[in-house]
This record gives sequence, structure tokens and C-alpha cells, in this order.
Amino acid sequence: MRRELSDDAVQRIQAELFAGRRIPAIKAYREATGVGLAEAVAFINALDERLRQESPDRFTAPALKAGGCLIMAACSVAVLAALAAAAVLLMS
Repeated sequence: MRRELSDDAVQRIQAELFAGRRIPAIKAYREATGVGLAEAVAFINALDERLRQESPDRFTAPALKAGGCLIMAACSVAVLAALAAAAVLLMS
């Protein structure tokens, strides 16, 4: 169930993105809204792109190149696979 973002959550997420910290931004978005990982990653990617167009001078870190996004996606899949495997082991 998705919750609305508070002004504090928006500011925190934007601050993380402006500092180049995408993973903490994703975590903050998930905590604030209750959405899943894939949806949070898609939202943060879109927000990062929009903010870089609107306020490029506020960023302290360069944009990730396409390869960086692929690496992050691969890491996300690996983490999810490890969590699924751990859940299966705990259930047996």
C-alpha cells in the first residue's frame, strides 16, 4: 500500500540524490511510501533525471552512466535472489 510523501521525506530524498547517494534515496523512498524495490528504483531514477535537468548546479556527484544503472540493477537482483534463497532455507 502506497503512502503519500511528506515534505520531510521529499527533502531527505532530494538531499540524498543531490549528494549522489542513490541507494539511501531508494531506501528513504521505500520507507516513506511502502512500495517495493523495483518501483522505488524506477521512481528514484526518474526523479534523479528530472532534478539533474532542473537543478544541475545542486549536484555534488556526477550522474551515473548507463553501465552504473545496469550494475545497480544487477546488484538489486542478486540481493533479491539471496533473500529468496534465505527465505526458502528458513522455511525448510
